[in-house]
Amino acid sequence: MNQINIIRAYQKGYQKALRDINTPRKVIQKEWNPSECPRCQKNYSAYEECHDGYYKRVYSLERCPYCGQKLEW
Repeated sequence: MNQINIIRAYQKGYQKALRDINTPRKVIQKEWNPSECPRCQKNYSAYEECHDGYYKRVYSLERCPYCGQKLEW
């Protein structure tokens, strides 16, 4: 593979990653649990905790604070 093909392959992968991260994905919400990112699977308990054992959904988050995935609530 010559260098031009390597650069083109890299650019394609980069463009696909940007498309994927900027396409809104549905947040994982299970009853009695904090919401989770559909991409990195990290939960938003630090953002949702009410200090009474319950979680308040953070519908104001447009992107995952951990991986940057665009979110759909």
